[in-house]
Amino acid sequence: MKCYIKDYPRPQFVRTDWENLNGTWDFGFDDENAGEKEKWYQEFKGDKKINVPFTYETKLSGIQDETRHDFIWYHRTINVDGVKLENNRYILHFEGSDFITKVWVNGAYAGSHRSGYARCSFDVTNLVHDGENELTVKVEDSFDTQQPRGKQRWINENFGCWYVQTTGIWKTVWSEYVPKISMASVKMTPDLQNAALKLEYEVAAAEKELDDDLMITATVSFRGTTVAKQCVLQNVWCSVEDEEIFSLGQENARHLWNHVNSGREKVLMIRCLEKWIMILCITELPMRMKRYWKKIKIK
Repeated sequence: MKCYIKDYPRPQFVRTDWENLNGTWDFGFDDENAGEKEKWYQEFKGDKKINVPFTYETKLSGIQDETRHDFIWYHRTINVDGVKLENNRYILHFEGSDFITKVWVNGAYAGSHRSGYARCSFDVTNLVHDGENELTVKVEDSFDTQQPRGKQRWINENFGCWYVQTTGIWKTVWSEYVPKISMASVKMTPDLQNAALKLEYEVAAAEKELDDDLMITATVSFRGTTVAKQCVLQNVWCSVEDEEIFSLGQENARHLWNHVNSGREKVLMIRCLEKWIMILCITELPMRMKRYWKKIKIK
């Protein structure tokens, strides 16, 4: 795939300026739930090491303790480039952490997330500085039967199909530098009956960063060759729904994926990245979020 980057956790929405934060972290059990009162986020008191993103119950974590611990802490340092902060936001991503995740950066509270399965992100631009920074994470889990748990057990022993619980960080942790005006998401919906593709963009930016108009560009390429490109000027102070129809040529309409013709050289590439589109996700308030969609017709 053109967008493939080894170990990159979000292959359908790629940015190149990122860092994988997996690896050895400081770790500690907090069975008395005293960590917040004792301010572990300012002076970490954990006495173990853990290999993120493996949970402490697993062998690959380096701990392999299958007993229940409802309150656990993680800590590591992260290096931030102050030059990049001048024109970018610094975002932390947790691909999966079960169940309540709380984050502190340099002793300051960054936010929390409640879920075991969905990605959570924290804009910590205002909490970091050039050079080495302290990242501390607390995760809370429980045997509460009302908590979504898949096939994780809610008693101390395995039974039936219910296996050892998964507590804490269990998927990749990573960071990225994101332009101050950028794209939050892109949704592509094919319409084969009408030989068209619907592109839906979600834009978010701090209000102070925006002018009256925003140029949105979508590029479609095939085998490295651009077959269509559309630039649209949108007024940022109103929601816009519009259609833009442009031809890709009949030869390009035949390159559809199926189980026989599935080679990647037969795939149309839709490029909507910051190198062409000056849009991105900013979580600092105030912010404006817009949805735009364009239809690309293949004749």
